[in-house]
Amino acid sequence: MNLRFLLALLLLSSMSQAQEKKELSLKDAVLKQWTEYAPKRVNNLSWLIDRPAYSFLEEDSTGLRLSIQYLDSARTIEYINLEQLQASHSELNELKRMPRITWVSANSFVFRFDRVFFEYNLEDKQSFYLIELPEEAENVDFNSENFMAAFTNGNNLRIGTIEGIIDVTKDSIEGIVNGHAVHRFEFGISKGTYWSPSGRYLAYYRKDERMVTDYPLVDITTKPAQLRSIKYPMAGDSSHQVSIRIIDVATQKQSELIIEGPKDQYLTNIQWSPNEESIYVGILNRDQSFIQMNEFSRDSGLLKRTLFEEKDSIYLQTNHPMEFVPLNSGEFLWRSEADGFDHFYVHHIDSGLQFQASKGDFQTDQFLGFSSDNKSFFFTASTNDGMDRQVYRSSLDSFKQVLITETRGVHSASYNSKANALIVSHTSLENPLTTYLLDLDSMTRDTLIHNENPMDSIEFGTIEFSKLYTSDSTILNTRMIYPESFDSSKSYPVLLYVYNGPGVQLLTNRWRGGAPMWMNYMANKYDYLIYTVDGRGSENRGKDFEQVIFRQLGEVEMDDQFLGVDYLKSLPYVDSNRLAVHGWSYGGFMTTSLMMKRPGTFKVGVAGGPVIDWKYYEIMYTERYMDRPQDNPEGYTKAS
Repeated sequence: MNLRFLLALLLLSSMSQAQEKKELSLKDAVLKQWTEYAPKRVNNLSWLIDRPAYSFLEEDSTGLRLSIQYLDSARTIEYINLEQLQASHSELNELKRMPRITWVSANSFVFRFDRVFFEYNLEDKQSFYLIELPEEAENVDFNSENFMAAFTNGNNLRIGTIEGIIDVTKDSIEGIVNGHAVHRFEFGISKGTYWSPSGRYLAYYRKDERMVTDYPLVDITTKPAQLRSIKYPMAGDSSHQVSIRIIDVATQKQSELIIEGPKDQYLTNIQWSPNEESIYVGILNRDQSFIQMNEFSRDSGLLKRTLFEEKDSIYLQTNHPMEFVPLNSGEFLWRSEADGFDHFYVHHIDSGLQFQASKGDFQTDQFLGFSSDNKSFFFTASTNDGMDRQVYRSSLDSFKQVLITETRGVHSASYNSKANALIVSHTSLENPLTTYLLDLDSMTRDTLIHNENPMDSIEFGTIEFSKLYTSDSTILNTRMIYPESFDSSKSYPVLLYVYNGPGVQLLTNRWRGGAPMWMNYMANKYDYLIYTVDGRGSENRGKDFEQVIFRQLGEVEMDDQFLGVDYLKSLPYVDSNRLAVHGWSYGGFMTTSLMMKRPGTFKVGVAGGPVIDWKYYEIMYTERYMDRPQDNPEGYTKAS
């Protein structure tokens, strides 16, 4: 009898231990948040070009293999493993793992091994040697139409071809930079080269920064450390000057666009015409309040016409080039905040604006592509006060907008016109990640992967979204992270984590609430509450929500953060004498500002990389939100 009792006690003890959650360490919170504790994803998932099929990487007995799922009636699957890829070319023997691939046709993909681009053909199972880049190549821009790659060596631009290397520029003057992104990566600019549709022509930026202030930096990687200067255009000072050139790769003849206006204006939103005879450039003034979309001749560089103009009394956000409708070179989509939110507008080259193609109190997010009949297009948008991302379809011949995804949370998607299908990934506070194939004809779903909670075995705590209301009834999204052992009868210190600057949104309805796992570690290890407010000025809430900070950075944002502080102090389980504040970059600026605005509110503040004086920050970002120091001295003084 005693033996039976002992066995039962041991069994209960072992079950209790099995159900106990593991304490989260700081090391695991940082290093495992994107691996062991992250939802599983379909690896390297992508559509094939001009074919109803998709590919992905998955594990097999030999390691990773490329799987291709065809969506035709046969629904066959094709596999390519590492051994097959190694055997496809004599120089791939040293390939150690399946590379990331880019489909370039219905039957071939391109991949890079070391400094060499290869093309693999599905039909003959062979890889073809395309281009070898120099070791010092940077800013590589591969073109799949002609199998060429533009790249930079230092401040010069070169093109790698199957036949060899073309030197596009040979500038040796210090301060002349070719083929690099310009304007400090603002205005949606992420690169410095733009291939034409066929790949015969390449447009590129040429930047003259000789008139820009030298800013000294100490290079500690050398022994002894050395002083090295960079060109850094500070608010109110001289900015760099940019031009655009075009090279015909076949003849190596070059032309330069003849662009009138002040030398420090911004050249943005570069796009080729479908027939390659023209190139379009948005000419944005330095005040960032007026843009012209101009059409230039490819060969002469002369201005052909101005398609449209747009202005705003405060500033414009011009981050996206036009999207031409396939097989209709006279019609294109343009994005504008003219009605207060970022939306798509249908324009015609000759007759001008046609109509607004998306509407609602939400910001459009990502353009996904045109339908197979070219009569509609797909996009994602930030809905539910910016917390969700949903997929929409909208007509091109009259306004008709349809919501495709309805589940609350964040959806991302890619579209294939041949399959008339979307691959959709969905996440929310309740759903780690689900990826599925959505047939748009039948609206049926085929789940590719679904995740259960990957952190079920650790002490993670609770994440809760809520809302605050400003004096004018503006809604502010908030997030609170509680420890696993939270007890509302106890008193807890609070860390206010802050950014609250333009161009960034901290809170979305995604898994973990978008919070890094170190916050959960802090909550559970030290019994902290972690609180965040996305105040006015932050991203994806519309033009008025952001522009309220104009010429007074930090003022309205601090009001919203202190609204959050006052809410915290009203909670019976918050220790009002133990509040901390922390943020990086703009969040660092907010941390210092909050500490000085209401001394004694916070016991401690940690400001990471803060802007202390805005007149020393870059022109493009600062002048958009603050104007120049000489035009807004009071605003700069108050914000510094």
